[in-house]
Amino acid sequence: MQKTVNSNIKKVLKIILEVYGNGNAITLSEVLEISDKTIRQWNKQQNSPSLNSLLKICAKLNISLLNILKYGTLKKFPINNNNVCFKTTKRPSKNNKINKDLIKSKLEELIQSNNKENPLSVKETAKILGVSVGTLYNHFPEICNYIVDERRAFFSRKKKEKTEELCRAVKEEMINIYNSGQYPSKERLGKILGFYVFFIPEVRKAWEETIKELGLGKLD
Repeated sequence: MQKTVNSNIKKVLKIILEVYGNGNAITLSEVLEISDKTIRQWNKQQNSPSLNSLLKICAKLNISLLNILKYGTLKKFPINNNNVCFKTTKRPSKNNKINKDLIKSKLEELIQSNNKENPLSVKETAKILGVSVGTLYNHFPEICNYIVDERRAFFSRKKKEKTEELCRAVKEEMINIYNSGQYPSKERLGKILGFYVFFIPEVRKAWEETIKELGLGKLD
């Protein structure tokens, strides 16, 4: 029995990662408010979620704990269900029923006015709209995936800009060191810029290219 339960949990976790996280642990961590490291450990079966974690997942995604443990499915739990997981959330009523058209309209307006230089995350977007992250993913998965893609593209651009800035700084400092009559070694540069910069492949390449440009030839 325990083997079946564990197998069902693993099966459902993989489905949740694909459906709610688009296969990405960081995206899913925003939805569940659980660290992406923990989610990766679950996915690699290095660790199993505790009962509290399973209850949190159920509450966030509005899914039945019974169906996860017994059947390995993502079945939503009914309005009048007395499931233990359901008790962790407020019972929805007709008055609390979400207006999908209104939320979609506001969501699209928010995306149009979103700052491309610092795009909002799904979690930030949900907070502004006054709904849960799970609600957005449940009703507007394509829009949520678009928000995630824009966010990824933003961080990718920022990383590229930072790397290019470091490469320029390396070259500038190397020339300064060379003009002072010293060899622009990684050790000397590390003391100025921080040794971490040489963990970045592009920076190491910039250093090698500048050594050649200075006619030093020697790589240390």
